[in-house]
Amino acid sequence: MLAIWKYFLTVEADWVVGFGQRESRYMLEALQFRSPKSVHAIAGERNTTIGEPTEHERKLMGRLYERADYIVTNSYSQRNHIIEIRPDYMDKMVTITNYTDTSAFCLRPLPNKNVLRICVFGRYDPQKNCERFVEAVRLLKSKTQQPFIIDWYGSQYIKGMANPYYLGMKQKVDEYCLQDVLVLKDQIKKVAETMSQYDAFCLPSLWEGFSNSISEAICCGRPCLVSNVADNGVMVNDGANGYLFNPNNIESIVDSFTKFFDLSPEERMIMGLKSRKKAESLFDKEKFVGEYIRLFNSK
Repeated sequence: MLAIWKYFLTVEADWVVGFGQRESRYMLEALQFRSPKSVHAIAGERNTTIGEPTEHERKLMGRLYERADYIVTNSYSQRNHIIEIRPDYMDKMVTITNYTDTSAFCLRPLPNKNVLRICVFGRYDPQKNCERFVEAVRLLKSKTQQPFIIDWYGSQYIKGMANPYYLGMKQKVDEYCLQDVLVLKDQIKKVAETMSQYDAFCLPSLWEGFSNSISEAICCGRPCLVSNVADNGVMVNDGANGYLFNPNNIESIVDSFTKFFDLSPEERMIMGLKSRKKAESLFDKEKFVGEYIRLFNSK
């Protein structure tokens, strides 16, 4: 901590940027002892607050954000959260959503085979709504005649130990005999490559910020079946490039899948193209960099 404080107390810079609550807190604590005219500060918010705020957030909201020239959130939901608590910070608020490389996550054709394949990229974690999703798949299997397989990719191990949330989800899958339609896999690195094997992407999270998984999926031109929370609706327009559902309602989750299953291959292809078009409008590199340059040039 002394080294961090010494750095910010002595650094010769026009601007300093913190990309998270912890980093912004330590940065702003030190900068309180320097004139705002000598060094400007951008405090970054990378998540959406759900439930009790962290100690870092309490400190920032209390008075530390007063030292920041700008508070940059990567989601509109977190922006609204901050303004609701501290409306006096309104003039400092700027939202710059995450950038996704549309050339690395490129458009690929849908498989369009008889068995529809859907992928989920998300942690085995309560946030991702694992147990309720298993219940939804159980109901879906009993209601549809459409052959389907859902592959869920997530970390099966944490620090060499089996992830308890993965084990709990696997137990449910085995109990309901869903192994033929819901396959639990370990995390992978080649997401873009793997995404090309699937007809759609799903994310049933109870909460999100600005989801990197959804941004990668729309870049790859995948229709998306995702929960209607946080900024998911910014990337997925219901009925256009996918379907939004209530993550707390099993019937709502199932309904989004049955709607997708009822589409023709041509309609699914059009959905995928709309996802890609949405990605190209959201993830413009020049625009993303330009937003930060605009802030740097504002003082």
